[in-house]
Amino acid sequence: MSLERLRVYARDPDLVNRGPLPWQNVTLDLLWSGVSSFSLTCAASDRVRERIAPGWGVIVTLDDRILLTGQIEESGPREWSADTGDLAGEGTVSVSGADDLAVVAGELAYPDPRLTAADQGEGSDRRSGAAETVVKGFVSANIGDSRTTARRGAARTREVEVAPDLGRGAQVTHSARFEPLMEVVRACSGGLGARVTQQGDRLVFDVVEPVDRSASARFSRELGNLRSMRWQRAMPTSTHVVVLAEDEEENTLVREYGDTGAAEEWRMTSRSLHSANRVEEADELDAAGAAQLADARRAPVLEAQLVDTARCAFGRDYFLGDTVALEPVPGVRFTDPVTEVRISADAGSGELEITPAIGGPPGDSADDTEQERLLRRALRRIAALERKA
Repeated sequence: MSLERLRVYARDPDLVNRGPLPWQNVTLDLLWSGVSSFSLTCAASDRVRERIAPGWGVIVTLDDRILLTGQIEESGPREWSADTGDLAGEGTVSVSGADDLAVVAGELAYPDPRLTAADQGEGSDRRSGAAETVVKGFVSANIGDSRTTARRGAARTREVEVAPDLGRGAQVTHSARFEPLMEVVRACSGGLGARVTQQGDRLVFDVVEPVDRSASARFSRELGNLRSMRWQRAMPTSTHVVVLAEDEEENTLVREYGDTGAAEEWRMTSRSLHSANRVEEADELDAAGAAQLADARRAPVLEAQLVDTARCAFGRDYFLGDTVALEPVPGVRFTDPVTEVRISADAGSGELEITPAIGGPPGDSADDTEQERLLRRALRRIAALERKA
C-alpha cells in the first residue's frame, strides 16, 4: 500500500495544525471504546524537536480522512549511531502518545461533580435514561461543558465539549462514586462507542453507533483477507446469577437472573452470586444482573487477524466497532465487531500495513485464562468496595 495514504501533522498546544511532521516509521493502535495510541520515529532536527515539546500533539490522516488526533506524552530517547550513516549527527527521536479520548480517560466520575474532592459526601451520582444521554451527562459534568471551575486542577488544561444528545441506545442506570470516567462510559454505553474528535480549536466528545456491515464486509481464506483465527464453543461460566444488594433503608434485595437458552442448550444450570454496590432502585439491580450474565458468556471468536485489501478496506468499507463476517472454513460463519486496528508504516521500506483484529473488550485478552478473568473481576469488585467505604 502507498505511504501517501498516511500523513502525520504536528499540532501545537492551541490545537493548530503546524504542517507535516517528517517521520521514519509510524505505528497506530486504534481501539473501539478505548484510548488509541501512536508512536513514531523522526530525525531529531531542530524543527522536529520544537514540535514534539510538552503540549504538542499530532493529527494523523488516512486517505485525507482524519484518523487520530492526540497529545504527545513522551518524546525520547534520542539516539545516534555512526552505523546509520547519519553524518549530520541529528540522530533520531522516538515520540509516543494517546488520542484525545485520553482527556476523558484521565478523569474520575465524582459523586457530586459540582464539588471538589474534599467536599464530597456519602452519596453517588446516579443517572438514568438512554445510554447516550447517561454517558454524555457523566462526561459533561466531569470533564465537559458543565464542569465547574473548581474541578479544572490547573489553568489551560484541556476539556471537551459534548456533542448534542440524540438519545440513542438502550435504557441504562448507573451510580458513580470516584470511578475512572472511561469505565463509567463503557459501563453505560449499551453497545455505543465513544470518541473525541478535534473540530477546529475544540475537542468534541461524542458517541458512535456501530453499523452491521456483515453482508458486505467479509473475511475468509478464500478471499485472502483472513490471516488467522481462533474460535470455540464454550458453556457460560454461569447460566444464572443471584444478585444481592441493599437499598437506602439497608433492606437486602435479592433477585435471580438466568440465561435459560444457554442452560437448555448445554443441559446444565450453574449459578453464581454477585453483590451489587450502591444500588438504589430495582432497575439498577436488573442492570447488574444483565451485566453479570453478559460477563459470563464466552465469546465464540477468541481472536481474528484480518488483512486490509483493496476489495475490503478499513476506513471505506468498514470502521472500528462495525460488525463484519468471518468465514474461517466453508460452512462456518461468525459475525463480530472490529475491536482494534493496527496501522504501521515504514518510510525506508515504503510499506504501509493495516491489520484489523477482533477480540474482547478493552482490558481483556483472547489469551487470558479463566483464572485471570476471575481475578480481574475480583479486583473490580474490591475497587468498588473501596469507593463505597
